[in-house]
Amino acid sequence: QQYTPSMLINANASEVVAAFTTQVKWATADQIPTAPGNGAYQFASNGGIALTWLAGQNAVAYDVYRLIADQDQQFQLLITVKGTSYVDNSPEARQNVQSTKGITYAIFSVGPTGIENPGGIVIPLNIL
Repeated sequence: QQYTPSMLINANASEVVAAFTTQVKWATADQIPTAPGNGAYQFASNGGIALTWLAGQNAVAYDVYRLIADQDQQFQLLITVKGTSYVDNSPEARQNVQSTKGITYAIFSVGPTGIENPGGIVIPLNIL
């Protein structure tokens, strides 16, 4: 939320009190996944991009993000997968794989409580 105060001539001073609440998820050590390892890519025969990585300990899934340098301001979540591979067959991937700035993927482990490890791996496509 945004609050933009307005200035009024001869306005009386007032006090604004704001309270924020949030839920805290507690997790045991075995519920926190380690980051995946050794990310790699290959070009699939259909023009897609096949990504692979090594499993992170305690991970039950992986969030796959993509950044297309000419289009995106930040990484975009593509999909959550249970295995250690994903093929990006999207038209965006096929159209931009040969661009000079290229595509970068990031993979993050997700634990059994839905906690995502903040230390992921980055897989840049080095085409040129």
